[in-house]
Amino acid sequence: MTATRGSTNENLCMYVGGYTETGYRYHNEDYFAMDEQEQVYVVSDGIGGAPCGDYFSRASCNLFLRYWRETKEELVYDSVEERLKEVIVRTNSYLSDQNDLIGNPGSGCTLLAAAFGDGFLSVGSVGDSRAYLLRDNSLHPLSGAGRRDSTSNRLDYAIGYRSNPSPVMSTHRLQKDDVVVLCTDGVWEKQDNLAEQLNPEGVQPSKRLANDLAHLVVEASDGSDNATAVVLVAGSTDFAPQEVTPMADESMHCALLRGIPQV
Repeated sequence: MTATRGSTNENLCMYVGGYTETGYRYHNEDYFAMDEQEQVYVVSDGIGGAPCGDYFSRASCNLFLRYWRETKEELVYDSVEERLKEVIVRTNSYLSDQNDLIGNPGSGCTLLAAAFGDGFLSVGSVGDSRAYLLRDNSLHPLSGAGRRDSTSNRLDYAIGYRSNPSPVMSTHRLQKDDVVVLCTDGVWEKQDNLAEQLNPEGVQPSKRLANDLAHLVVEASDGSDNATAVVLVAGSTDFAPQEVTPMADESMHCALLRGIPQV
């Protein structure tokens, strides 16, 4: 469903909500953050069984938002998708350096990011956190599978690894009443009725609806894993941008990585 840019829909706006649950795990290695003024959203999942997974997911989201703001003044990008890819690569580069310093080569996280503007949504993903579009009761994948094969949970790439992360990129034209979910594997892998959970059933697009849907899809998971969802609902009413909304205190990011200086 990758779109070719043509005429834009500047009247389309995005309502966003996010939610995460720890489930039966000891702690939550998922993280999400968003900048509603810039209309950019990011979800991350720390690699299970490796040290510092929760710190990497937190750091990747907050670094992503920082680099996104920094690249706003760099007039070198032909498209939002190209800028999105560059920010993901920069995030990986920084965290790979930090991974070398702390000596945990297996540590890292997934990264799923989306940026909205002029009626289009650009999506970039590394790892198996996934994006889906619900339109006319049909669910469409917007990101790659993120795993080496269908029978394994081993990631093809991850943020924090020295190798090139090769993010999967795509751009999609949205329309009113579309619902997009960015989620970790604790959501998409733990239920079979994601389309049913995301269906707004005729409710007008609003931030409350986006938040309600995020809660619904996370709470419908079986609790065996951390579960996180950011839900975007496309509407056509006036949109009042809000301030940056990290999942938790943004000051607690890379400094948590065993004394690494803050970025």
